[in-house]
Amino acid sequence: MAFRKERIVVALVMKSRPLLALIFTLAGSPLLFADPTPELETIMVGKRIFNTQIGPAATVRAGESPYQFRVGVSGNNLDALETVPTFSTPGGGSSPLVATDAEGHEWEFKSDHETQVALDGAYPNGTYGVTIADQTVNLSLTGDAYPVTPYAIVSAGTWTGNVLTVDAAQALTIDTNVFDGFGSGILSHLALRVYGPFGNSSSEFVELDSFFGDIFEGEENPGSSSLSHTFQIGDLIAGTTYFVEIEFDQAVALGEEYADALAVALYSSTTRFRIDTLAAVPEPGTYALLAGLGVFGLVVLMRRRASA
Repeated sequence: MAFRKERIVVALVMKSRPLLALIFTLAGSPLLFADPTPELETIMVGKRIFNTQIGPAATVRAGESPYQFRVGVSGNNLDALETVPTFSTPGGGSSPLVATDAEGHEWEFKSDHETQVALDGAYPNGTYGVTIADQTVNLSLTGDAYPVTPYAIVSAGTWTGNVLTVDAAQALTIDTNVFDGFGSGILSHLALRVYGPFGNSSSEFVELDSFFGDIFEGEENPGSSSLSHTFQIGDLIAGTTYFVEIEFDQAVALGEEYADALAVALYSSTTRFRIDTLAAVPEPGTYALLAGLGVFGLVVLMRRRASA
């Protein structure tokens, strides 16, 4: 299983399909198209609600347009596709996807809306078709199965708006609330991500994932409905800003057209907030050392002036 070296990944489920970094992903064998070979891994149609945490168990909708419709296709060498991927809506409309990186890993379409009414008006529930290389995957997005709103339960710190201020000289534990309904459908997923840097490793973020659902076809499902991570003393750097994201995903349909890629329709709830660590306060002995260095500097300066 290959992950980027700068990630710390704690995967609560390790299955036959490796975890990837799209909204949530389970990838299989590469699907061949042309030379150079595009490898299709995930196809996704979904609706998401973005939230901001502002206190203990308290959240608000994020920004002016917190409701999002998204279509995504991920894999490798997708820039070698001979035609641009497109998607069709239940009403018969069609739109192209846009490549989002130069390496050809992902194509997507996103549309943000101020209200859920506006989101559903522009992109109603129903069957969406995603066409890639003349093959269409049909995904039924129905049921408004939005998960409960995620939030963090923290062991320390003070909330001011969407910012949690903590002392980097203390340990910090972040727990998620329980994902009610986790594992009740086709596939559930929750993630806890904290973006670095971190003092005790070269990692740029910590990511924990948990999966559960019928897609595992009888395999062991040890997925947990909540996640927890503890930053020990020295993990967080004083005077640094960190960003936290908690994501709950509930899949309502799978596409079967590509046997070697995961095609999924899902509803998602995401909550984000910021952590600011207090700047380090020098110990009294450090102040004395700084004062001594200051005096030494003045002595050197006076001697230079006297020599002149």
